[in-house]
Amino acid sequence: MSELLRQAFAVLGDDWTYQELDLVATTLRRSGDQEALALLEDDSRFEELAQLAIESGSGPLSALDLATTVAFGVKALTQGPHSGSGTRQS
Repeated sequence: MSELLRQAFAVLGDDWTYQELDLVATTLRRSGDQEALALLEDDSRFEELAQLAIESGSGPLSALDLATTVAFGVKALTQGPHSGSGTRQS
């Protein structure tokens, strides 16, 4: 399991903003960590990704939003209401 992803979810926690989510997603994309990117990009491994998020102090909706942001950017998420498990918005 990717230690980088574990740390990313620990940093995000359960109360993140879209700006923080975008910063973490950008960092993950630029890292070149193939293990992390593969887990984020493989829909069939979402349960594994969600479990990692939970174990790291985040949540399954944060995992979904992070995977979506890595794939499409934060603008794909900000067009509707906050879908993460946190409460803050930027």
